[in-house]
Order: sequence, then structure tokens, then C-alpha cells
Amino acid sequence: MGDDEAAAVVTARLDAVAPPGGAWEWDRLAAGDGRRDVPVPVDVAGATEAVRGVGAIRPDSSYLLATDGVNVVEIMEAPDVVDAAERVLSAMRDAAG
Repeated sequence: MGDDEAAAVVTARLDAVAPPGGAWEWDRLAAGDGRRDVPVPVDVAGATEAVRGVGAIRPDSSYLLATDGVNVVEIMEAPDVVDAAERVLSAMRDAAG
């Protein structure tokens, strides 16, 4: 794999974590407990609350935490963390029927 191909793989990375029923931890997560920064509220379609911050995996990488009131979705490393969270929440909603 050449350098250009490796760069394309890195920029396309997306980490999504969605622990079922994780909303009970929302207050601690939204406050940035254990994070490098204090996340700020953002609007995310399908979420009752969401916050965005910097410093997830790498010091300069962005992350987003969103809850639908029952579950929590954590998105890291996506080029657009808001869009990725909206897509994950939508897929979860569709899967639940």
C-alpha cells in the first residue's frame, strides 16, 4: 500500500460505539468525565441530547456523544461526527422497528 492509499484509509476511519441502554450514564459522559476537554452541546437529528469535543483517540481528533434517551452513541474519528451520529441513530431506530 502506498502513502496515498494509506492516507485515504486513515481519513476514512470511523469508530462508533453504541452500548445498549447506556443512557443511565449520560450526565457523566456529557460532562466530559475522563476526557481531555469539556464537550459542548450540539444538535443531532434523532438525539434527545448530544455533545461534541476534541481529543478522543488522538489529541486533535473530534468525538461526539449522543443519546436517544435510552442508548448512547459515541462517534470518533469520522470526517463529520454529526452526520455519522445521525446515521447510526437512524439505523438503530430502523432496526428497532
